[in-house]
Amino acid sequence: MSDPQFTPFDANVAEAPTFRAWPASDRSDLSVESIDEFARGFAEGQSLAETAFAQERQALHALAASLQALQPVEPHAIRQLILESVERLVGEIVGKTPVEREWLVEQVDRVVQVAGRVEDKKILWLHPDDLPLLQGTEIGIELRADSSIVPGSLRLELESGWIEHGRMVMLDALRASVGTETGQ
Repeated sequence: MSDPQFTPFDANVAEAPTFRAWPASDRSDLSVESIDEFARGFAEGQSLAETAFAQERQALHALAASLQALQPVEPHAIRQLILESVERLVGEIVGKTPVEREWLVEQVDRVVQVAGRVEDKKILWLHPDDLPLLQGTEIGIELRADSSIVPGSLRLELESGWIEHGRMVMLDALRASVGTETGQ
């Protein structure tokens, strides 16, 4: 089943005047200048390729470093980091915020309401800087200063125990709330 019209490719090659199957053995068209130009072009191409490779390698290393940052982190570590951040930030805010008279009076009223109409209310302890804020306010309880109490906090001393309230107690409650809500 051969085709009578089929002519091998080699037969046409010999007849085509522009086709060279192999470079001619005559190298008279090669000159020193053309070889130097080729060498310079080759060197320039190689230099460009090396530069591009170095840039791609650097980008690949940066990408690998970024991918390492995306590694999953243990949930407990994230909870701890969030807890420490919230505690530090709120602590800084609380520590830098001055105690206002109206707020302090409101806190004292809350403590007195929590204690109810207990007849054994004895002493309300405050930070020495907070004591002047309550001067002139009729509370009906003896006020005393205690430098160990954080400004904005107070302690109502009773015969049966005491009630603490204020900024640090609220911060402790926040700390406990964030710790228990996140499953600690």
